[in-house]
Amino acid sequence: MIGILTLFYSEDVKEATFSIEKKLSLILFPIMISMSKNLTQGEKSKIFKLGLGTLLAVTFFYLSFAGYKWVVYGINKFYWKDLTEPLDFHPSYLSLYINLFIYWLGLELIQNWDSWRRGRIIWVLLTLGYFLFVQVLLSSKVQLVISFVCLGIILFRIVSRSSLKWKLLLLISTLTMVLILSTFWKKAPLERFGHISRIEYKLDAPVETFNELTIRFALIECAWMVVKENLVFGVGIGDVRKELDKVYRKVDYKFGYLDNQDPHNQYLQIAIGSGIVGLLIFLISFLVPLYFSILANDKFYIFFSVLFLFSFLFESVLERHNGIILYSFFNSLLLFGNKSFLATTNESSK
Repeated sequence: MIGILTLFYSEDVKEATFSIEKKLSLILFPIMISMSKNLTQGEKSKIFKLGLGTLLAVTFFYLSFAGYKWVVYGINKFYWKDLTEPLDFHPSYLSLYINLFIYWLGLELIQNWDSWRRGRIIWVLLTLGYFLFVQVLLSSKVQLVISFVCLGIILFRIVSRSSLKWKLLLLISTLTMVLILSTFWKKAPLERFGHISRIEYKLDAPVETFNELTIRFALIECAWMVVKENLVFGVGIGDVRKELDKVYRKVDYKFGYLDNQDPHNQYLQIAIGSGIVGLLIFLISFLVPLYFSILANDKFYIFFSVLFLFSFLFESVLERHNGIILYSFFNSLLLFGNKSFLATTNESSK
């Protein structure tokens, strides 16, 4: 809706129309799911299990392909974009997807700890360890930190209610995982994290003087220049890249105009395109469902919302198909296929 309104003042109508078409799933998925019957918890669980199976298959394919390249050609394709190159899935978005399932599996494990058989519990713990291993290889900094936090919370909750035998097993498993991760924490992942050690930068400096942190700072600074000049209604979603490019060239921020960079921040992306008005509407559309999910004690939707709201600080998640489809499908499934949430919403609105 925000994007459609900015069509009236976007100079590049073609780009604005393309941006709206790209985000149609944000409207279509809620309509499709709300028109269908309310899903039972069992039906939603089956959908998540299908998603989990798909995620395991995709990550296993990536690792197998990287292993093939290493064995046959001696080429290391195990890290960052090299790992996801065969299916062209941005590693940050794959990491976001993995974190969603890490938390879902963790919740299932905590809720069913006393009723599940030992074999099933061990399988889930191994799957969580496998996902952490993949996250290290993907080396998406923000998402990797979220993975460690999630797993730390899950382990704490499990240990606090388990027997001494399970506590020892979890301790041994954790130490083993740390040993394995330290073995694979080689040059490539360390370099990605090592790049954030310096925070000084100049916008007109050569490209090679920037690191991943200072690139983000520079993008935020340039984006804010555009926002200040078009504070209330923005420039229109069709002109975001064009207006950013003008600023990049004005301040001679080479990385920006040579690589046609977006702000790498969803809030700034919205503010540039539709101003403070659009940003407020955007935030309300997130915070209202989050508020009702807290009332309904829907732990997974609370995590889902916080995960995306936090990720929006570091990526323009809803500007890529990977992020749009991931968010629109699961948001629609969790909101419009959720009887308890809808009931809580209706009761609170009376």
